[in-house]
Amino acid sequence: MRKVHTFDSFLNEAKLTPAKIVAELEDLDMIAKRSLKINSSDPVYQNAALRHAWTQQIVDGVKRIGVEDIKKNWKKIYSELEEDNFHQLNLFLGLALKVDSKFVENYLNRSKNPLNSDADAIRDFLKIDL
Repeated sequence: MRKVHTFDSFLNEAKLTPAKIVAELEDLDMIAKRSLKINSSDPVYQNAALRHAWTQQIVDGVKRIGVEDIKKNWKKIYSELEEDNFHQLNLFLGLALKVDSKFVENYLNRSKNPLNSDADAIRDFLKIDL
């Protein structure tokens, strides 16, 4: 007997898996950096104008991918992004999505240390609310 697809079954099949979300987020980060003509995260941490431009592209992309899907799968997404060395993207997402209060508190405390090289970025990322 042939399987009949309903609209709901189509939507369920089309939903993003954590692996697909990670791939989308990694592509988003690389495209944003390429558009800004940077090859690493350092310029984003060090330059407020580049940080703002990168952040805006990431926010737009995250909204397109789906904030709730990312939040729902946060632990798996976080682990995979860390494993793939997308630390800056993870930092941004962790602070902007605010799904883990201990994560946010830890970085809020780190941002108060004037010797912390990413303190400005942390404070800027904390201002974003997705």
